[in-house]
Amino acid sequence: MAVDEAHGVISHVQADFADQRDCTLLPSIVTPLHQRLTTQGLPLREVAADTNYSNGVNYALLEAQGITPWIPVFGKYKPQIEGFSYDQEADCFTCPAGKQLLFKGFDSDPDGRLSKRYSASSRDCRLCPRKPTCAPKSTKRKLTRTAYDAQYRRALARQQSRPGRRMRRLRQRTVEPVFGSLLQHYGLRRVNTRAAVAPTKRCF
Repeated sequence: MAVDEAHGVISHVQADFADQRDCTLLPSIVTPLHQRLTTQGLPLREVAADTNYSNGVNYALLEAQGITPWIPVFGKYKPQIEGFSYDQEADCFTCPAGKQLLFKGFDSDPDGRLSKRYSASSRDCRLCPRKPTCAPKSTKRKLTRTAYDAQYRRALARQQSRPGRRMRRLRQRTVEPVFGSLLQHYGLRRVNTRAAVAPTKRCF
C-alpha cells in the first residue's frame, strides 16, 4: 500500500505472496505508481518506507529515477570494518598488518543483492603473525561488502540527519492512521500486511 503523506490518500494498493521479502517488492510498487503519478503531472520525488524495504537495489533504483529514498538502513549494515581501511580509488582494503585485500569478484543472494569479494594473498597471510586470530580456518583473510555501499552510506546519512528523523515521524503518522481508518470507519476486519510505503506529496 502506498499512501500520500499530505492527505492520507491511498495512492496504490498491491497484494503479494507472503513468501517474498518486503525489500524485493518495492520496485513493483514504486514503478507503476511513479508512472501513474507522472502522467497526472505529479512526479514522485521522495519515498518513505520502513526498514523492511532497506536494500541496496532499492536505494540505487530510486536514486536512478531521481527519487530520494527515506528508508532506514537495515541494522546489519556497518559502514566500517573494524581494523580494515578502505581505498575507494583502488577498490581494496588494507588489513591491520598493512597487507592489501584486493577485489576478486561479485556474488549474489536469493534476493538479488550483489556483494563484492575481497581477499588477501595466501602468502601474505601464511607469513603473518596475526593469522591464528584473523583467519584461523582459512588460508587467507577474506571480506565481503555490499556492492551498493555508496548508496547505503547515503541512506545512513539521511537517516541520521534531522530531515531523516522528521521523515520517520511523518511516515509513522501517515501510514498508521490509514490502517486505523480502514478498520474503524470502513469496516475492514483484517489487514494482512506488514508494512507500507509513503510517497511524499510535499515535493511533487
